[in-house]
Amino acid sequence: LAGAGAMLASALLLTLRHHRSTQLRFRHTGHIIVPPPPELRAVEKTAHVAGTVMAPQIEMLDVALRWLAASMTEPPAVVSVELAPDVVVLHLAGDAVMPTPWQGNATTWSLALDAEIPDNLDQLAPCPLLVTVGRDEAEHLFLLNLEQFGVVTVTGDSTHAEAFGRYVAAELALNPWSALVAVDTLGLAAELATLAPLRLHHHADGDLQFLDYLAHDLDEDLGLPSHDPEQFHAVVSVNGVRDSAPVRKIVKIITTHPGRPGAAVVAINAIPEPNDVILELTADGRLVAASLDLDVTAVGLTTEEAAACAAIVDLTRDADNTPTPVDSTATDGWRGLTDTAGALREDLVEARPAGPAGDKSVLPLATVQYADAFPTTIEDVQTLAPVTKPETRTRVEQADPDLDADLAAWISKDCALPRLILLGPVDARTHGNATAAIKRKPYYVELLAFLGLRPRGATTDEILEAFSITKNRARVDLTALRSWLGRNPRTGHDHLPDARKTRAAAERGAAAYQVEDVLCDVDLFCRLRARGQARGSVGLDDLTAALRLVAGEPFSELRDSGWTWLLEGDRIDHVMASAIVDVAHLVTTHALAAGDLNLARFAAETSCNAAPYDDIGRLDLVQVAFLMGQSGEAQRHLVEGVFNRSDDDLGPVDLPDRTARIVRQRTWNTRPQSTK
Repeated sequence: LAGAGAMLASALLLTLRHHRSTQLRFRHTGHIIVPPPPELRAVEKTAHVAGTVMAPQIEMLDVALRWLAASMTEPPAVVSVELAPDVVVLHLAGDAVMPTPWQGNATTWSLALDAEIPDNLDQLAPCPLLVTVGRDEAEHLFLLNLEQFGVVTVTGDSTHAEAFGRYVAAELALNPWSALVAVDTLGLAAELATLAPLRLHHHADGDLQFLDYLAHDLDEDLGLPSHDPEQFHAVVSVNGVRDSAPVRKIVKIITTHPGRPGAAVVAINAIPEPNDVILELTADGRLVAASLDLDVTAVGLTTEEAAACAAIVDLTRDADNTPTPVDSTATDGWRGLTDTAGALREDLVEARPAGPAGDKSVLPLATVQYADAFPTTIEDVQTLAPVTKPETRTRVEQADPDLDADLAAWISKDCALPRLILLGPVDARTHGNATAAIKRKPYYVELLAFLGLRPRGATTDEILEAFSITKNRARVDLTALRSWLGRNPRTGHDHLPDARKTRAAAERGAAAYQVEDVLCDVDLFCRLRARGQARGSVGLDDLTAALRLVAGEPFSELRDSGWTWLLEGDRIDHVMASAIVDVAHLVTTHALAAGDLNLARFAAETSCNAAPYDDIGRLDLVQVAFLMGQSGEAQRHLVEGVFNRSDDDLGPVDLPDRTARIVRQRTWNTRPQSTK
């Protein structure tokens, strides 16, 4: 998926993000979404590394083409697209005059990817059959508009040709501008059957009935007025299927259609006809098209790669929940009393009683009182606000005696300790040698986060694997990080000591790097949550203070192609997003019961900013808006963010069970569903 396949990596990454946002709607309080199994993490990492860089380009290309279609009476016939890191170049079938800021003349026009253009995503994509075919030595991607050619025959090396066909089918099934494309693979790419079931359909060699239906539909279109088709078609066939009567009929319709048939055939390992566009795949993986003056490294997917792509997309369609994980290796201090999100472990709490919970719970009233009056459920209250055991408060407070001092230091403008910021756009503030991080700060922030999130430290080998660097490079980087962090004013030693002298090294019996006295908002959040929960009904201040640490979506604005280690293990980024929503829901519910609408609004807005796709915070915000007399805002959140929300190109999904129950309970489903 790297190199020539970066476009598919980006489309795959965007698809996974869409699925992730839908999964979050179905998350239960106190749970996280189940991460992919280890065998699929490699493809997720690849999509992240290759796709993160390319995703903004793919989105900008989509916006640019839709805007072009919206701004011209007759959009030009695009033959191919050359996509560079900073510019997109269109090659047209005929002369055209393009609107500013497009630059060029006749058949070649370019647009800077940072150009200011309107976002017309409601406009139909003008080139739904646009697909990547390869990459040149300058790292420019080349895309062909298959609709413009109608029939493309792929010849040459059969293995590379079939890999090319799989890739084309996969990208057309995922590209954002190909939402109206139905992709049919014939005798090829069975591995992709679950990639996009609504857009991609696999057929065995002898299954030609769908071709009769397609030919009939295309034939009927000939009698209709000329306009954009309502659906587009791509048929990718292999090994001589081109010679079958149904395919020949489709080819004839496409090549003789007087208007826009909206269909293309890609024939793999077939004998070309005189008018076909021929793409030759060489034994060394090059794609050569003499008629297009094209010689590039070809795209391609092996059967294993195709199966892995389909498997991870299929997996993320489901919304399986799992309880927030507990680090069984953490036995001391505050970490030994909490799960990875800062909630108290089960042995420190008790189930809520049938009546009022009293001062040993963050929510002291009877469970049913909260569920009847506010957008919460009995399960939410039981999960997030159990009763703490009598000895719990003392144990938690004694396990973390420095919490108040560390929080005060974090808030202070004159904080003398380094601060690692992860609950929002990632950043760090240090007091060491600033020149050590000049032009390299994003990398050193990531390296600091890797160490800061590992209470048991990290060995050299673990760092080498996480960052894909050599041992010498690691030593240089760690030396620079040590200089950037500076000396610890509490001890006089480095914040990043020699790996042989750390507490982690003593515990593990081997050298391990470990940062000391570096304040991290993730840790502070979890510590405040634990103490707030342990303090019961008087713990609201701690929970509110935890929310004030949140500056946006956790772990956002990451370094391009970095942070792949974040995709391993318990997924602390997912854990913390869920933790913020859960704490915010606790604070909102408590504040609503106390009549403190300003605090309730702050908590609900913090939840939405940290996890904009989670329904829990959005429903809290709806309730607050109604109570504050802002019914128009409440209705807008309901209609746009709940009832009509879609995280992909399809219609809204069924409301999650929790959301539907709360909507019915609050009778929001009977209110006028209009923001006008």
